[in-house]
Amino acid sequence: MNIRVVALAAIVGVVALSSSTLAAQAAPRAVDRSNMDTTCAPCTDFYRFVNGKWLDTATIPASYPGIGVGREVYDRSLDVLHEILEQAAKDKSAAPNSNTQKLGAFYGACLDSAKAEKLDAAPMAAELERIAAITTPALLQAEFARLQADGVDIAFGVGTEPDFKNTKLTVAAVGQGGLGLPDREYYLNDDSASVKLRDAYRAHVARTLELLGDTPAKAADAAKRVLALETSLAKAALPLEEQRDPKNIYHPMSVDSLARIAHGVSWTTYFASVGMTPKSVIVVSPAYMTAVAGLMTSVPLATWRDYLRWKVTDAASPYISSRFVNERFAFRSILTGTKSLPPRWKRCMTATDESLGEALGAAYVAKEFPPEAKARALAMVGNLEAALRDRISTLDWMSEATRKEALAKLAAFRVKIGYPDRFRDYSTLRIPAGASYYQSAMLANEFEFRRQMAKADKPTDLNEWGMTPQTVDAYNNALNNEIVFPAAILQPPFFDASADDASNYGAMGAIIGHEITHGYDDQGRQFDASGTLRDWWTKEDAAKYDEAAGRIRDQYSAYIVADTFHVNGKLTLGENIADFGGLKIAYAAFEKAMTGKSRAPVDGFTPEQRFFIAYANAWRTKIRPEAMILQSRTDPHSPGEWRVIGAISNLPEFAQAFGCKAGDKMVRGEAVRATIW
Repeated sequence: MNIRVVALAAIVGVVALSSSTLAAQAAPRAVDRSNMDTTCAPCTDFYRFVNGKWLDTATIPASYPGIGVGREVYDRSLDVLHEILEQAAKDKSAAPNSNTQKLGAFYGACLDSAKAEKLDAAPMAAELERIAAITTPALLQAEFARLQADGVDIAFGVGTEPDFKNTKLTVAAVGQGGLGLPDREYYLNDDSASVKLRDAYRAHVARTLELLGDTPAKAADAAKRVLALETSLAKAALPLEEQRDPKNIYHPMSVDSLARIAHGVSWTTYFASVGMTPKSVIVVSPAYMTAVAGLMTSVPLATWRDYLRWKVTDAASPYISSRFVNERFAFRSILTGTKSLPPRWKRCMTATDESLGEALGAAYVAKEFPPEAKARALAMVGNLEAALRDRISTLDWMSEATRKEALAKLAAFRVKIGYPDRFRDYSTLRIPAGASYYQSAMLANEFEFRRQMAKADKPTDLNEWGMTPQTVDAYNNALNNEIVFPAAILQPPFFDASADDASNYGAMGAIIGHEITHGYDDQGRQFDASGTLRDWWTKEDAAKYDEAAGRIRDQYSAYIVADTFHVNGKLTLGENIADFGGLKIAYAAFEKAMTGKSRAPVDGFTPEQRFFIAYANAWRTKIRPEAMILQSRTDPHSPGEWRVIGAISNLPEFAQAFGCKAGDKMVRGEAVRATIW
């Protein structure tokens, strides 16, 4: 388990090829009016103007919580990945222990539903016996360490991360964990919806324990105690909003110091059990670890045994018989609104991707990502970096001292496109032929856990990726001062080699800019050119930044996403700042690219208008109400509608393109308009 103590600012991002590279063959892309609601004025609701008819007619598949452009692109990639895995599963000539053999064995084990039904809960038997034998705190601690390696989410997590103050070195980290509901607030809120959900969760835990053979009465009692224990963990946990500030989650200390604040655990023994002897440890929340250590000694061992039985079974449920799979899905459907499970091959493909991602990615890249695409994408990134450099160089609110640091950080950006220079080595992972799905998954989990533990007190590997090439997404890693764009994102409608500047810069350039701007959002701005957590701002500039950021926070907090649930302006602040900056610099780069080119309308829209239409189309999404509420409470990204309206309504360039006037809904007045980058 890898503790991501600083969130990598990942979105369903986009990358576009350089228009200067493609100018000779690029042609204006036709505007798809079939999605548009032109009865809605663009200056009133631009999101609906671009996507209204699609919103009215699109149907969410039963197994999806929502649909949109990102999902459409991913579904196309699924066909390629499916073909790769089907061939691997049928390949009897694959060399033993080769990636092809492992992919085929893992995927084939998952597809073997008959074997899963026959084995039922038997694969968990040894683990459940060990839990039943816990009679001392020392045995409880030993089981915690064992379950960490199996990928079970328990009361705290152990992993490795670059040291915030010395990012060239990767060190041990200890963080929060162990909640079965999505976030601490689900345990603590006392509104009727939260109470109802907790009742449903407790019933789900009880039904799961009944599947193990508990009587209904015993299972109900155990579920009650499990919920009480998780509520204690939730009360001690640092809220998501507070975790966004890197200073709040960076507490380096020696192992002896950790033992003093969390003395219910023998930490030297614990770390040895998970395979490392760290010289120091980053603790995400010292107060949380103090609380957990106290619970390990104050909560009866019988309750801990029930909790661990529940956590082990919940983690194992996707890999065993349909009784467990269906029970797990039934509860999660309450949270997401999904109506049915995806077909088994899709679930197996996803699981293989999660366990052998770079092995699958290497095969994907060989089929789908030509080398020239990487060069073109790098050129596009360079254009966006140049646009931000121009912006930073001319900002009237920034002092020269801060500007110098900001430009140095931009100059030091690392850019990763498509796939790693060196794919992950899976040679020590064995997936034997005939292994059960559960056994295969546990072997993969343990391999990844040991790989992470081995990083402690070693130089940080700057070549490592946090996403696989087949991921339709992108991210900014503040600790490496890098932006990363996997191969799968380089597809239409995000990028189209035959499209013109307006389409590519609007749909993709904006989100290349988004990832670049993450280096200067309210989190990213706290890290310098080397990725080190350091305050490089003058006091006056920081105050001006915070004032502008406060406007963005307040703007988004006013948006209602479903029922009475608002966008969490504090939780989503970094993503919203990145949207604002990304769109701004993408438009500047687009305007520069248009120098000397025709601005004649296409399909009735000017290039400037088509830039914004492409942006709004890229965030076309339709989400079930349950999933929307879940997103508003736990996701640092605003829903697609508000990503469009929120950013565009602050840009005078949009108002000029569509002739919007002061007082129109899509025009925020100067008194409340937010501009940072």
